[in-house]
Order: sequence, then C-alpha cells, then structure tokens
Amino acid sequence: MRCNPKVFIVIPSLNQGEFIKGTTLSVLIQGYANFEHIVIDGGSTDGTINILKKYLYLIWISGSDKGRANVSNKRFRMATRELIEWLNADDYFLEGAFNKVVEFYKWDP
Repeated sequence: MRCNPKVFIVIPSLNQGEFIKGTTLSVLIQGYANFEHIVIDGGSTDGTINILKKYLYLIWISGSDKGRANVSNKRFRMATRELIEWLNADDYFLEGAFNKVVEFYKWDP
C-alpha cells in the first residue's frame, strides 16, 4: 500500500447543471492532491456539459445509458485505484473527507 493512495471519485449525472458546480468544487476543496475525478453523464441537455468543460482537470463522458445500474457498472470498470468514492451529482463532500477516508484506509486497508 502506498503512503498516499489515489482516490478515484465518480459522479453519475443527468441534467444536474443546477448542482454540478457545487459538487465539483467540493472535490477541489479537499486538500488531497492524489485523486482522479470523473463524471459519467447520461446525456444532459440542461447545460451540465458546459459547466464540466470549465474544469480542465476533470474527466467526463456523456451519452445515453440504461440507468443507475449501467452507470455503476461503467464506474467500476473504469476504477483502477485503491479507493473509490461515489458521489451523486446533487451531493457534496465535506472539507477534509478524503483525508479522513485515507487515514482510516491506512489504519485498516
């Protein structure tokens, strides 16, 4: 196990333009540098994609899917990191959440 494992954050989204900026900013305020952030969008038509394009570090894909189970399966296939975090597009992480998860993971992998 590495000292600072990479955290893989996946956010499924469909027409969540009202919330996606706040959700994305909650990832950025973590103060934990070793992460990868991906949004799997179900083909939003509400401006979500225009918001995602503003965050150059962010990986996002958009297209139709077959619901939450399909998005979950896409997520798990893409996850190559030690720690996988799932966050709905209308939720957010509290500041310091990644450090708490990593601290616990180091104690009990």
